[in-house]
Amino acid sequence: LPPLHLHMQQRLHTLWQACEARLDGNASGNTSEEGPSVENEVLEERILRELTREYAGVLVQNIEQGGKGANPAAGARSMSDQTLDWMMVEHPNAVEAVLATCCSMLCWPDSEAAGRAVVFCRMIVCYADTDPRFYEIVGDILRAGLRALTVPSNSALQAELLSLLRDIILKTSQERPLPLQILVTLPGVFEADVRNLLTSLHGTGSDKEQRVKLKQFLLSSGGELLRAIPKPKSAPWGSLGGNKTGPTRKHEYQQVPDEDPAPLWFLA
Repeated sequence: LPPLHLHMQQRLHTLWQACEARLDGNASGNTSEEGPSVENEVLEERILRELTREYAGVLVQNIEQGGKGANPAAGARSMSDQTLDWMMVEHPNAVEAVLATCCSMLCWPDSEAAGRAVVFCRMIVCYADTDPRFYEIVGDILRAGLRALTVPSNSALQAELLSLLRDIILKTSQERPLPLQILVTLPGVFEADVRNLLTSLHGTGSDKEQRVKLKQFLLSSGGELLRAIPKPKSAPWGSLGGNKTGPTRKHEYQQVPDEDPAPLWFLA
């Protein structure tokens, strides 16, 4: 598996970079009139989307292997025991490649792949609560999740993305200020605003109400400027090796129901 992850990171990033450039060119009217060329581009894009979705599905399946039902916490413990801990020690660069690819999947214009990446990223947030090796990547997931809200194809994933951001803010900001530092960089946001958001989220027991409060915060901070957040980086963050510390905790998640609030992406 490690060589596959390294190959897929490089391959998908290269292909999606070319695909997004082509899509941007089509949107601006720079299209080719050659029939066979257009047909080849359509076929290549379809293959790329299917490849991305299949790879995302493999990652999610590995996480959930051995878990019970759709409980992410159970799946995370299984992955930690059987796969991820081994890769962290023996092939940390492969783990970095997986994490970088999943952050990018959130922002690539394919909602199906992004939805599977959300599941994977929520597992990583669960890890970061007890394993400092994952803490740095949580910041990149937060940035990628914020930017993903501006991607038009992610409009149907708004509730899932907001839940991912809420998990990061609530589960990793108690003693580690990285999420708070990232939110303060949003336009028009001050530290007091972020701390008020935290207080409000902690004082709300409903998942849906927490998502609504978080969305209101993002819109009030200048939701149309979320697109200015840098794209997820494909390069590693640094060594993820080391011994895991801290007790393992059980986190329970519930499936996010469908919602139809005004989406953030249309502001971008």
